[in-house]
Amino acid sequence: MTDAPPADPPVDTPPADPPTDPPVQTPAAGTGDAERDAAFARERRARKEAEDRAKAAEDRIAEAERLKAEEAGEFKELAEKEKARADGLEAKQQHDEQRRNAERSARDMKFKDGDYALYLLSQQGVDFADPVKVREGLESLAKDRTDLVAGGAPAPSGGPAGGAKATPPALTRQKIEGMTPHELARIDSKVIDEALAASQ
Repeated sequence: MTDAPPADPPVDTPPADPPTDPPVQTPAAGTGDAERDAAFARERRARKEAEDRAKAAEDRIAEAERLKAEEAGEFKELAEKEKARADGLEAKQQHDEQRRNAERSARDMKFKDGDYALYLLSQQGVDFADPVKVREGLESLAKDRTDLVAGGAPAPSGGPAGGAKATPPALTRQKIEGMTPHELARIDSKVIDEALAASQ
């Protein structure tokens, strides 16, 4: 066997050239500036549009707040009117309740005409809100005017002695206009009509 000649030692191959970056292309004179200027202009327009939209939104919000405040003012006015109406209604209900209590007291004390008794009390300045004052006023009235209480003494006639019939005082338009509805209800409508016809 023949010995084979030894193999040649491996040959070092020179390394390959390192990769290079693609060559930087220099824009033609003015081209980069034009693109930057255009981008800047686009950005400025976008910013201006955004500012305009923001301003419009602020204006809409301000207008909505103004309208809301305006409506609130109207609602406040309506609420004040409603409160005044409710207060008036409450006061009327309270007055009516006081009046009913006074009427009940007059009935309990056997007044023939409770409305007339209360009318006389109101002429004396008795406050119907105070039940004690109402009771005291009715007791005083029952003592002074027994003719107003059932079973009391009859009213003094005020007529002349001997039982002659006195002529009633003449009823005039002025007297009629000064009367309360309750007083008018107690007078015969024919008498009122005659008095009105006579005063024309």
